[in-house]
Amino acid sequence: MVDTEAKQPTETMQDDEKRLKYLDIIQVATIYGIVCFSSLYEYTKENSGPLKSGVQTVEGIVKIVIGSVYEKFHDIPFELLKLMDRKVDYSINELDCHALSLIKQELSAAQKAPEVTRAVASEVQQTGVVDKVVNITKAVYTKYEPTAKELYVKYEPVREFTMAAYMPLVPIDRIVKVFEEAEHCTTVSTNGEAVPVT
Repeated sequence: MVDTEAKQPTETMQDDEKRLKYLDIIQVATIYGIVCFSSLYEYTKENSGPLKSGVQTVEGIVKIVIGSVYEKFHDIPFELLKLMDRKVDYSINELDCHALSLIKQELSAAQKAPEVTRAVASEVQQTGVVDKVVNITKAVYTKYEPTAKELYVKYEPVREFTMAAYMPLVPIDRIVKVFEEAEHCTTVSTNGEAVPVT
């Protein structure tokens, strides 16, 4: 009883050593090809007619010559397949390790994205970027308003020219209205939060 239990793990290890993990399809295809070729050879030999005795003589000589070579080297193709199978297994394991670590890094970065976004948004609010943008826009408006009005007055009546027809008109009234509203409002809503405008 104990003897059979001791033999079972050893037999399992030997079976695992004889089996290929990734390249077993090559071994199966080779065996299938040999069986098909043998069947075809037997069929041809049976139907060779008057050449049957000559085929059997050549077959006997080939078995003697090739038999000794086969006995020496019959394990080499399988050993090469085992070596290649181990190399494929090693490569796949290395790829799994590296790919898994990359996936973990990307996942942790993706999980941190909302926190980073919140931090950037709060920093923008704390530094007063909205106020600075409003002030810069007002400064640009006051600086370039006379030039814009001048260009508007200059090109507005010239509708006969082809080039002037394609130039957009500057909506000064709308721009003035937006900035006047911004001066009178006390808050600007950004993402549902009120930010005071100075």
